[in-house]
Amino acid sequence: MAKVLDPLQIGYSKSNNLEACLKCFERENPSEEVSVVVKKNEKYDLMEYDELLEKELTAKESGGGALEYNLANMEQYVLSAARLLELCKDITSLNKLYVREFSKIESYDEEEECTVQPEHANGYKFELYINSFFQFCPHQALGVLKVNREGEFCCLREEEDLDEGKASLLAESSAYLQEVLVEKEKFKGKQIEVNLLACASRSDTLCEKYSQRVNEYLVALDRNKQ
Repeated sequence: MAKVLDPLQIGYSKSNNLEACLKCFERENPSEEVSVVVKKNEKYDLMEYDELLEKELTAKESGGGALEYNLANMEQYVLSAARLLELCKDITSLNKLYVREFSKIESYDEEEECTVQPEHANGYKFELYINSFFQFCPHQALGVLKVNREGEFCCLREEEDLDEGKASLLAESSAYLQEVLVEKEKFKGKQIEVNLLACASRSDTLCEKYSQRVNEYLVALDRNKQ
């Protein structure tokens, strides 16, 4: 479902001179296990689902409408290479990006010659997350592009999620066919999966539509600046 090198996201980042940009969709289900965009210590950052308190997961904005923490991270980023390289040169700053987690770490038993899976957490694991980079971005240099979940995101964690993924792909293919075909009734009601990357390489139709989206956005951006 991910739009690799989405020109809309790239254009948004370029036109606003951003150091980082991430895609989000509006979170509606409090029980959905996704990380969310937050402001922590006056810096924008991401918090994992299990880091939020129950009251924070279900908190709603004044008026009882949308969830307060409603920007769900899709883990699709555009980052400034120059800024990343600059950050990597500073070991002190780089070390701050590591996340420490007390977890189950497997070990190797030389006598039994096998890998041992622990029953309980037995050690610390240090991981370097690319999204920790956001806390080093100035407020005006971090952008969030909110998109429709239906066409760009499907969480596949368990085997039972495969049916949802298949349905999402078929729905996206159907929407594409209805948009570009002249004989729209030909495939109506049929389950057909379209390889959108292959279509883009063989036809200018999809590329033209993406270009049109970017141009429309840039025109709107210029209008707002005026």
